[in-house]
Amino acid sequence: MKKVFMTLGLASLLMLGACGSKKTDANVDSTATEEVVLEEVAPKNITSAVELKDSLAAKGLEIDNEGNIVNKEGTVVMSFKEAAKAYGEYYKETMEGYGKSFTDAVKNAGEGFADELQTAGVNVKDAAGDAVNNAKEKAGEAVDAAKEKAGEAVSNAKDKAGEAVDNAKDKASQEVNKAADKAKDAANNALNKALGR
Repeated sequence: MKKVFMTLGLASLLMLGACGSKKTDANVDSTATEEVVLEEVAPKNITSAVELKDSLAAKGLEIDNEGNIVNKEGTVVMSFKEAAKAYGEYYKETMEGYGKSFTDAVKNAGEGFADELQTAGVNVKDAAGDAVNNAKEKAGEAVDAAKEKAGEAVSNAKDKAGEAVDNAKDKASQEVNKAADKAKDAANNALNKALGR
């Protein structure tokens, strides 16, 4: 939004110069306007992702889900494309630091943008590789967790089966003892009757 106002302001100045109201340099470089916007976001000579993140935070800016740099109201101050080109690898790292997907933002930026970034020295292919590696790592963690749960389930089942066997043995032993006691009592009763007692 600020870039639009700066561009409109620049156009107004040029129109004033053309009308003779005010003299201006007619050969204003468009990169000068971009550098003003760039400096409002973070210095062009950023040397690390941490420095970029700190600069954004100090100016009350953040990165939205599309990778744009926005102010607290959500107004885009610098588009993802501009920021990715301006800050390169540092922007990629900063986005990841904010928990945003650089790979998704590159895909959403349209066809050919990945090649533009690659030409500018931003390793986009690593971003895709990182996403694949992260997915593999998460899948591996899920498999490990499933194996652990399955192992626990098997262990619990063995414990319960062991308890059931022990309970069955105890119950059978009690029943055998009861039957033996009844047989003994019956034999004693029969003997006592036979002896007349």
